[in-house]
Amino acid sequence: LVGDCDQLIDDDVAAVRAAAIRGLAAAKPLDAAALEAEHALLTQRMRDAAEAAEPGEAVALWQRIGIANADAVPDMNAAQVRALRPHDEVAT
Repeated sequence: LVGDCDQLIDDDVAAVRAAAIRGLAAAKPLDAAALEAEHALLTQRMRDAAEAAEPGEAVALWQRIGIANADAVPDMNAAQVRALRPHDEVAT
């Protein structure tokens, strides 16, 4: 939900295997622009986490970034979570 993963998948051996294969095939170059983008993502995540109601509380962080029904997220499957806040870098 905070844009920090390349793929979000269900807890299933076949899904993990398929995601690993896709990940290996879609390797991204590591250059200055990629590092700057990652730094910006981490900086924003630190700001959002610091402003959450309780440090370390995922639901508070999700509420802070505008996720509707954040309390329900832990019970959702991967497709439902992806639908909440799609990112280009989060593959199905």
